[in-house]
Amino acid sequence: MSIGITEFYKKMLPSKGVYCITTIEPVDGGKVANYYVESVDDLEPKIEELKSLKHNIYVTHSTFKGYARRKVDAVWSSSLFVDLDVGEGKEYASKEEALKALDDFVIHTNLPAPTKLDSGRGIWGFWMFGENIPIDTWKVYAEKFKKFCLDNGLKVDVGVAADPARLTRTPNCHNYKTNPPSPTSVISDVILQYNFTEFKEFLGEEDLSFADIIKAAKKGMTEEERQAQGGSNFENSFAKLLESSMNGYGCHQIKHMMEKPNEVSYELWTAGLTVASKCVDQETAIHTISEGAKDYNREATILKAATFQGVHPCTSFEAANPGGCEGCSRRGTATNPLVFASKLKDGKSIIPIISSETAPEEDEEFDPDRYEEEKVGNVIFQNAETALTHPDAFVVPPGMFPFIHGPEGGVYKVLPAVRDKKTGEIVTPEQPVLVTETNIKATNRLRNLSSGEGDCLEFTATFPNDPPVTFLFPFKYAFSVEKAMDIMGGKNIQIKRKDIPLFMDYIVEWGSYLTNHGSADVMRTHMGWTDDKKKTSFVLGDKEYKRDGTIGHTPLSLQTKPIGEFIRPEGSFEKWQEAVQNLNLPGLELHAFMMLCGFASPLMSYSSVNGISICLAGDAGSSKTGAMYSALSMWADPSKLHIAGNKTNGATAVGLRLRANALHNIPLAIDEITNIKDEDLSDLIHYISSGQNKIKGQSSVNAERAYEVPASLIAVITSNSSLYQRLKGIKEDPNGEVARLLEFNITKPKVFIDDITLGRRTFEVMKHNFGHAGPKFIQAIYDLQRKGEIIRDLDDENQKFGPRFQRWYERFIGDIGFDDADRFYHNTIAMAFGSGDVANEYNILKNFDLERIYSEIVGAVKHIKKEVVQVNYVDVESLITAYILKNSQGMLVIRDGKVAEEPKTALVLRSDDDTKTVYIQRKLFNHYLAFEAKVQIDAFKKHLAKSDIEMVEDRVRLTKSWKDASSNEFNLWCYCFKKKVTDGAA
Repeated sequence: MSIGITEFYKKMLPSKGVYCITTIEPVDGGKVANYYVESVDDLEPKIEELKSLKHNIYVTHSTFKGYARRKVDAVWSSSLFVDLDVGEGKEYASKEEALKALDDFVIHTNLPAPTKLDSGRGIWGFWMFGENIPIDTWKVYAEKFKKFCLDNGLKVDVGVAADPARLTRTPNCHNYKTNPPSPTSVISDVILQYNFTEFKEFLGEEDLSFADIIKAAKKGMTEEERQAQGGSNFENSFAKLLESSMNGYGCHQIKHMMEKPNEVSYELWTAGLTVASKCVDQETAIHTISEGAKDYNREATILKAATFQGVHPCTSFEAANPGGCEGCSRRGTATNPLVFASKLKDGKSIIPIISSETAPEEDEEFDPDRYEEEKVGNVIFQNAETALTHPDAFVVPPGMFPFIHGPEGGVYKVLPAVRDKKTGEIVTPEQPVLVTETNIKATNRLRNLSSGEGDCLEFTATFPNDPPVTFLFPFKYAFSVEKAMDIMGGKNIQIKRKDIPLFMDYIVEWGSYLTNHGSADVMRTHMGWTDDKKKTSFVLGDKEYKRDGTIGHTPLSLQTKPIGEFIRPEGSFEKWQEAVQNLNLPGLELHAFMMLCGFASPLMSYSSVNGISICLAGDAGSSKTGAMYSALSMWADPSKLHIAGNKTNGATAVGLRLRANALHNIPLAIDEITNIKDEDLSDLIHYISSGQNKIKGQSSVNAERAYEVPASLIAVITSNSSLYQRLKGIKEDPNGEVARLLEFNITKPKVFIDDITLGRRTFEVMKHNFGHAGPKFIQAIYDLQRKGEIIRDLDDENQKFGPRFQRWYERFIGDIGFDDADRFYHNTIAMAFGSGDVANEYNILKNFDLERIYSEIVGAVKHIKKEVVQVNYVDVESLITAYILKNSQGMLVIRDGKVAEEPKTALVLRSDDDTKTVYIQRKLFNHYLAFEAKVQIDAFKKHLAKSDIEMVEDRVRLTKSWKDASSNEFNLWCYCFKKKVTDGAA
């Protein structure tokens, strides 16, 4: 049975990259077309489809990084090959002659047999390796192999063998260059694959040229290229080969040579010498394998060993000593005896052992040459309590045994000895097994004091060509293969499927090791105050500002990592201060107030409310976004930390709540909130003002989840349309939201019209100079409190603020009047302008004119309360009218004691024009108020009593004067509404 297309290409081609199929029309100057697929399995279906064209079909032996068949875009190959041209005027007269030449070449050179392909007009030979060979490495050895073929008399097509974009004819198709077309097929009965490393050793490994070194330095070497240049963690040891062979589980031919040296032929000795000469202990190995013979000569042995470029394959040993390979455990799978010589490299430990007397000072630069390194063999260990790790080394500590690091990187596990089931003997595994080639280790154990993912391990992974990656791994996932592999795969940590159990053990071992070697760091799950009551420290990014003046490091948690990298200082404080000073110009009072709210946000947890939402609504060009940036820039990168609400699905209700929780006290900024759903907007405003998270049950336990620390902050929002109007659109009584929202209508300031560069000089500068003023402000608050100043006196009977903040609080109430519904406004003004006082006093701001800014804000708030929205006002007449219009089809109208209009649908209300009274079913109207108008019934009745509408609750027969008047079916409780008669009315 012939070998199929897919079977052939799965052995011949790399397993990754883009594959190219090429068709050429069988006429002079025929059309050439390229087709691309991304999987070997997709080749055969496409080839079968193209057969109907009756064109010549080819597949490239290399894969490419994109959809272009160019030499420069080739990335991987997986085989070496030769093309033997056949025919008149060619190197070989017939296919038979070419096949004989190929067979003679293999026998003469001791190469393993290739896979042969009849291309219709010639013969191809493929040596396939079953591994992805980087194209730069492939080209080095393809050129070397081409020369090897020519030097040994095989007349190959020199333009083919080392071309990375070369087309190779597809089997099981036709060659249309002949008439009739000639079939193409794989001649060999089986497809053999070999070890590329052993093939390189046979050809003689090449050092990179200077040009190759420069190229590698520019792009970085892949793992395959590193191993190709001697960077493997393994080496060949003749001592290991000899030990395994003499004990009966290695190479039988080597054992024969050692036991019966005088029966060894010259050919067998030569083959054995090629093996010994390629081992790290070759200086002794070549003599060990030779000195037992009677005619042994030391000098002759050295000279002979120096002539070898490669290693003779197993077929050479079998030819020199027929039957000597019988019983070999690797017969048919091993290319040469070095398979029994491979071991993890010995070498200098990458853990320098030093004494405490010679340890460098903390500020002294590390000099690895000062310290003696210890050669420790395969298993790297360390006994000294004081040890210094080279800063660039990947080290798995000794306490992690049986997990160790390889001399060239990677993680290995030393397997325990096991009892052989057949012999009963204790067998020690030959060498450690690879867990992962990635240099990955846990660097910290983090304790999560809040809810969420629980305690975590902080892992760092380093790569040969990419920057290192640091990430958190919830320890609870150490026992879930699916979740653990999902996290590791997302970080490009490559683990073979069979090694997953070993890797899971590696993770657990790290948890145990770090638990036994020190306490966990506390992982903060939010920014801002670590404790809203004691306020012992304030977290910004990965820094924790403490009351004692120290600044500690705090690792980013899963909750804070998405925002933590944005909360940092950049640029200079002086440039930020210069830019923000522009907001002190007349006409920019709203922008300045938003900036003051940025400082005030952390102080909302001192106030009697949890938070407030402040919106700037207006047309584009008014620098709304710039004002929002000014509220963020003292803490973080404003261009990255804000949420772009104008994008479709830019933020969900859950996402906004999670972001607010993570920010905790730092302002929540949403730019252009247009596409956020009205219901989500309402929920957000309520959440910001209350800070209360939803109670949730645990997924696997009949209990509530652990309490999440709520946010206490100011939300800064920009919008093209009025949020007040949007809230009125979803409910008739949006008082709850309106009281918690302060919205200013903003137009383009005149100063930005007069000076068109002012906006850029202000807000663009903030995008590149940020994160300095916030820490200074927190330290100023600490300093004030150390001096005895209070923000809010919790022991005071009236719960007053400290004098600095109380004076603004009382002044604002005096200016707009007291209404408890305005408490969110009162607290915000007190915190914002009190913060401005602090910032001025500590030179964070340069004498901002707080009086002028305050006057403008008070005027705007008065306008809002009088002209825009009245908190706690219910328009009862509009509610009744809206209900009547909504249900007019179900209304019975009585005029002059008779039916004037009958209901067209089910009867729900009655209008008696004679008494000017409307009767509405109480149950239905209450449902309308609660679920459609979203107005509290008690509030409706309270405002109704103050209106000119009189209401009586009574049982009414809605069908009176209509059909079925005798029935009690519609004798229901109703609201009876009628206009009050005032004095002087006609």
